[in-house]
Amino acid sequence: KVAHTGCHSWQQDVLPNNEIVGFNGKMVLLPHNDVTVTNHFAVDYLLINYNEKADLAILQKIFSPSVIVVGNNLSRKRQNSYIKKGKEAGIKIHSLANDGAFILNGDIPPGNINQ
Repeated sequence: KVAHTGCHSWQQDVLPNNEIVGFNGKMVLLPHNDVTVTNHFAVDYLLINYNEKADLAILQKIFSPSVIVVGNNLSRKRQNSYIKKGKEAGIKIHSLANDGAFILNGDIPPGNINQ
């Protein structure tokens, strides 16, 4: 279940107390359960990899990520539902199952392979 980024943060239950990760100059939110906050808190990327049903429109409004990444811990049915709802709402979705590894772009120091 490890993403191809070389960063083990995508594993379920690895970061129980660190849901926000700074990675390559970007802020990534990895919620471990449904979000109950309503205040705006902008992040660059949001990874949905928990088994509760998330409301994409609410997540987009609260976090305004440039991309919502749909992880592989979800059933294929749930993944496809998120992809469809994202497309209908104009939310950019990256599905790990369909689109492959999600790679953060940015300035990587020479010799750093953990992209």
